[in-house]
Amino acid sequence: MNTLSAYLVNLVDERIGRHQSKESATGTVVSTSGAYVYVVMDGDSQPMPCKFVAGLTLHPDVRVVLHKYGDDWTVTDSFAKAYWPRYSYDQTVLNNATVTPSLGSPEVGVTFLAPPSGKVLVSVGGYVGQSVNDNSAHLSFSMRTGSDWSDGQQVIGFEYKRGIMAGQPVNVGAAPEDGSVNTSPVENLVPGGEYIVRAGFWSAPAGTCTVHARFVMVNQV
Repeated sequence: MNTLSAYLVNLVDERIGRHQSKESATGTVVSTSGAYVYVVMDGDSQPMPCKFVAGLTLHPDVRVVLHKYGDDWTVTDSFAKAYWPRYSYDQTVLNNATVTPSLGSPEVGVTFLAPPSGKVLVSVGGYVGQSVNDNSAHLSFSMRTGSDWSDGQQVIGFEYKRGIMAGQPVNVGAAPEDGSVNTSPVENLVPGGEYIVRAGFWSAPAGTCTVHARFVMVNQV
């Protein structure tokens, strides 16, 4: 009798263990359909159907936690929403006379989670001006991985072709100022990965660069 009891206990333990979750992951909801929700797992690009626990409110762009039970992934919780578009704006008048891009203070930028497509549109704009003949003033953006600018790896550096500029020949008494916006596509991001974008401004060559009404906006594609 004791042997049978031990056997039954071991059998129950084995079956419980078989159905307990041994893997977990995070992802982003892309659509829902009846009893399933379609999720792109972080680091992947293709949505897959997943079950979900009762009581969760799930819709596209919601960030979720998943656990694997047997061969099936199940959404067990949600923790954030990847709001689109993401934008930042500041009217402070700032100057930078060097060729090294300055982030200014306050900084203008956003963090975001890459959408399932791995593609976004980044817009940077504002007013830039300069007053040195044959110089140009630039306002553009740079992108890094993660949410901490100082620790992130560079994805895109400050490129004048992705920004706006003012110059070059000028009348010092009536220095040129340009107010415009430039939108650039960025591709091959890791779906669900976290990224940070900052606006930067500089003079080329060293001279004068004045900016105000800076803004950055990131939208999914």
